[in-house]
Amino acid sequence: MTPSLNHRLRSNRLQHAASASDHQAMAMVAFDTLKFARPLREKAKLSREQAEGSADAMAEALQGDLVRTADLRAALAGTRPAIVCWVAGLIGFQTRAFIALARALH
Repeated sequence: MTPSLNHRLRSNRLQHAASASDHQAMAMVAFDTLKFARPLREKAKLSREQAEGSADAMAEALQGDLVRTADLRAALAGTRPAIVCWVAGLIGFQTRAFIALARALH
């Protein structure tokens, strides 16, 4: 098998499947490492090993950054009450500051 064909076969398809309990559609991101490595070899004049290593590193980095919407919502669920409390406190502070300024000017 030629190196480029072997590399294409190793082309990473990064996928993120929702759990069976969520019954969500599967999201898929395809990353063609050969397509990424070819310009590195031809335009940047990197060696085949450097270009393929960079492509593999990029594929691995992309694989770790996928997150499900449900997981993101669950992680951010606890922040909403904190933001509401912060905004309410800020409004109260601004109201008191405005009243104090109005009294000082009269």
